[in-house]
Amino acid sequence: MIENFEITSVNGKKAIFDSPRFNKDGWLDKYRLKLESSSMNAVMEVENLPYGVSLDEYLSGLANSWSGWEGVKDWECMEGEFSIETTMSK
Repeated sequence: MIENFEITSVNGKKAIFDSPRFNKDGWLDKYRLKLESSSMNAVMEVENLPYGVSLDEYLSGLANSWSGWEGVKDWECMEGEFSIETTMSK
């Protein structure tokens, strides 16, 4: 089980996902998200509701599209705490 992971942009901005909390059924219930850059630091707790597309499914889809895609692939958590947009050229 991965306890944390980090996404870093080409200009050094970071999104760090850590402190996972699971419910009694083993579902990832909540996690902490830290956003860092040279001029900003923010921390928030994100709920991972058990419906819709999970962050894990979104990131797995990006990994499976390693050769690139056209346009923007986006994801937003169900409660709207944050969203991600990714682009990649073929």
